Amino acid sequence: MAERVGFPSTTGPLLAGVIERPAGEVRGWGVFSHGFTLGKD
Repeated sequence: MAERVGFPSTTGPLLAGVIERPAGEVRGWGVFSHGFTLGKD
């Protein structure tokens, strides 16, 4: 299930993302991010 998250950056703008949680037991974590100058789409 996806959960939207957000938190303020050190310079003010809100940083936002989505956390995808598995249905079963968590075996590890990974972080994926796109280019810094691109939009979320």
